[in-house]
Amino acid sequence: MTTSPRAIAALLLITIFFTSCRTSKSLQQEIRGSLSHLYYELSTPEYLGEVKHNTHLSFIDNSNMDYYTTVKKKGVTLVPLLFFNYIGQSYKVQLGEGSLTSNYREFLSDALLAECNSSTCFNLLEDYDGLAADSCYTLNVRITQNRTSSGIRINETAFFNPFFLIDMALQTDNHIFSPFGGSKSHHVKSPTTNLSLHVELRKDNKCLFSKEYQLKRKYRSGKDIRDADIANGTCLDAMAENLSLATKEVVEIISQELHMFFLAQ
Repeated sequence: MTTSPRAIAALLLITIFFTSCRTSKSLQQEIRGSLSHLYYELSTPEYLGEVKHNTHLSFIDNSNMDYYTTVKKKGVTLVPLLFFNYIGQSYKVQLGEGSLTSNYREFLSDALLAECNSSTCFNLLEDYDGLAADSCYTLNVRITQNRTSSGIRINETAFFNPFFLIDMALQTDNHIFSPFGGSKSHHVKSPTTNLSLHVELRKDNKCLFSKEYQLKRKYRSGKDIRDADIANGTCLDAMAENLSLATKEVVEIISQELHMFFLAQ
């Protein structure tokens, strides 16, 4: 029984594709090998009026996010043809605190201190040991949701050139021809952050202000990148940036609402 050249070419192409398939575990290990950083920049106008009150920020005890960044395969698209093949592999990436250079709860505390002490009519002081008296204003912040995710899609194409022998005959130098060719690219999807904070202001064992702040934000569009290492780093940096911007937005809202509360006192 003889095997036709077409069947051999098809089998070779399919073999190439299945051996090139990435596992979510290998991609996860690569992404976990990198770190990214959170950042906060003040942009609201500085408050120049009289500062009337001191408020003590309690210790935020939980970042409410997984420690490890995780990668899960979402699907595979395979188009096997005689001379052309395409495979697309989609992965969901969820940001873990271990991929950040700083602890998120500490980053949030620093952001609140910086924003409130710049743009509000009250001083916000650290009280991480819980030593403030009951007669003092105390601000309690709890992170109830903190998830940032993105995705990577790997697109690969391969083709078989049935005329490569003719190309070789026409070529005069020592260039080596191959019957196979192809390309590979990565698409980093736009990250999404779901962030919820519960804020409570207390004094004399009474709750004076309580509110849940919820944000779901997507600030950047996706990017097409050829290099795998650059794509992995871009995905991680984009998620960290998205979480930073979502934190900035919610902190500015909290500080201004507390500012209005104290102005009314």
